[in-house]
Amino acid sequence: MDFIQLGLLRGLSLEEAILNSVSVRLRPILLTSGAAVLGAIPITLDTVFGGMAWSLIFGLIVSTLFSLFVIPVTYNVVYANKPNHGLPDNIRKKLAASLGQEPTMP
Repeated sequence: MDFIQLGLLRGLSLEEAILNSVSVRLRPILLTSGAAVLGAIPITLDTVFGGMAWSLIFGLIVSTLFSLFVIPVTYNVVYANKPNHGLPDNIRKKLAASLGQEPTMP
């Protein structure tokens, strides 16, 4: 959501800000979750910790899907018709000040 709000502050439309945020976060999220899943695969063969490994693997897959698809789509559905697309004025002013910009919205 931070990347979406930064994109909105920079003057992008809501859809552009969402697509930009997903494309920026895609590689780090996939690399992190992929490495954790690959590391948990050998544990699935253990009789004691196999169930924990499977829950870890499926939890990582679900959280990856939520981060890359469900949350951005939900943000679009909820804030598409709201003023400033859900970016509160106080946050907009703080972000603009930290970037050295005037707070502008499309």
